[in-house]
Amino acid sequence: MPLSPNQGSTGGCTLVTITGTNLSNTSAVKFGTKQATNVTNVSPTQVTALAPAGAAGTVTVTLTTTAGVSNGLTYTQVTGPAI
Repeated sequence: MPLSPNQGSTGGCTLVTITGTNLSNTSAVKFGTKQATNVTNVSPTQVTALAPAGAAGTVTVTLTTTAGVSNGLTYTQVTGPAI
């Protein structure tokens, strides 16, 4: 389940695309303990969400669907511009 991009600003609002399998009916996306906003089920294999603001560092991203909670992937929040 890759993330694109896999890093963003500590200010949040980075649109992240999550690709995997069995992502239909995704009800929540979490970046660490924080809830993402604007979660959109694009297809059964793709979900988009806006990353929440947070402290600099690495967090684990998970999705919740009717089938349960996904494995986690790492997302890094950085200060300043991210390229």
